[in-house]
Amino acid sequence: MSLDHFEERADSWCLRIEGWTVSRISTDPELEIDIVPTTGGGPGSPRFEVAGGEIVGSTDRGLLGSAVREAIIWKDGRLTLSFATGATVAASPKPNVEGWQIVGPDRLFVVCPPGGGEPTIWFGGGDDPSFEFPT
Repeated sequence: MSLDHFEERADSWCLRIEGWTVSRISTDPELEIDIVPTTGGGPGSPRFEVAGGEIVGSTDRGLLGSAVREAIIWKDGRLTLSFATGATVAASPKPNVEGWQIVGPDRLFVVCPPGGGEPTIWFGGGDDPSFEFPT
């Protein structure tokens, strides 16, 4: 995964993970999903972990195994994941806490700041090999 996998648009970034599938879903205490390449998600393979938001047009079990159609990180702080089944995961900013976050391969970390606005994107942990993402 590299910054080349982000397509910047006027009002958003498109995360280029079309066809990747949902391999895990948890709803306790909030929605968390893992998205892996269609070729599999075994140990050591790339994956995205998304925390926050709600499922629209499906159930959590119905979303399992669904292929990503489009993943959009909006510059106003929203996140939209659309799936081939027609389901969507939608996450919005929250007034006083981070609205959602994405952790991805190669130490990618994206977070929606409290109150919304342009999400913060960390990629690769900078020049410090001991960099740890905030938790």
